Amino acid sequence: MVHSLADEASAAGAPFGPLIRALRPTDLSAFLKFRSRSPANEALLGPAVRAPRLTFKEFLGRSLALNPGRETWVNVEQGQIYGLVAARARFGADVWDIDHLMIAPSVDGDRVCLRLLTHLCEAAVEEGVQKVFLRLPMDSPWLQPARQAGFVQYTTEHVFVLPTFDAAPKVSVPGLRPRRPADHQPLFQLYSASVPGPVRQIEALTLQEWRWTDNWGFTSVASLRGAVRRRRRDLVVQGDARLTAWVQVDLGSRTLQLLLDPRDAPKPVDLLGRGLAELVPGRPVAFAMRDYQSELSGALEEKGFRPIESQALLAQMLTARVPERRWVPARVAS
Repeated sequence: MVHSLADEASAAGAPFGPLIRALRPTDLSAFLKFRSRSPANEALLGPAVRAPRLTFKEFLGRSLALNPGRETWVNVEQGQIYGLVAARARFGADVWDIDHLMIAPSVDGDRVCLRLLTHLCEAAVEEGVQKVFLRLPMDSPWLQPARQAGFVQYTTEHVFVLPTFDAAPKVSVPGLRPRRPADHQPLFQLYSASVPGPVRQIEALTLQEWRWTDNWGFTSVASLRGAVRRRRRDLVVQGDARLTAWVQVDLGSRTLQLLLDPRDAPKPVDLLGRGLAELVPGRPVAFAMRDYQSELSGALEEKGFRPIESQALLAQMLTARVPERRWVPARVAS
């Protein structure tokens, strides 16, 4: 668990002013009071994944540091908890994702949020973390404090939901096949060709960074195929010289993602239909369309998807990119 000067001051019994420190087992009474008056968790885990407020079991696990890779801090004033922020380490990467941000209603809510996010990022630096990611609804009251804490909004996702759909034959798409381990580099090339530079600057400029974003970490794709296939389906479209489309279906959260080469990809409506065929009909399905994918809106509406909300994707870069220095031959003018 990450500790700080604030933690040490609190342990010494410092009585003055608000403190940011790690969650403790002795906070149970204050935590239950905070939880009863605080709003829902504002930090989103994905377009259709809203983490619930912390349960008693989760409180014990986090306060006793039973879950490696998870950090939780609280803002404490006069024995009362006024805010909580938590992050989890991304597997195989020096990256944290904020999965809880809960602030009690008060006139000082913005200040509490700013202090918590600033403290989290300072702790991340101490742990050698390179990036911290945060997803918030666009109407979240904590969007401005997050920006003041140094988070940059690098894109927006517009969430569309299909309430229900009926079973249908799988659409035939020329070149469509399941993703293979050897597709790693071609998929990264598709990502690089389809995603604007400012977004890639935050998410993934290198193949290894993209592996982190794609949740593969350092483990080989071949060894993960069985586990990943149980919760995810990945389909790609093989063109003459490169991959032209990638359909990702998350079976657990029932979400679809689509990445297209703008030059010669198949029709988006056909790819959406093929992705839906991987899911059991009945329950709602979500699709997150990023602000640079507006060409997909027509296909989504044609399939019956309707927009429900927009979400801000934010990040704070804790390390600067430095060009690699190396010796090169000098050319002498003749």
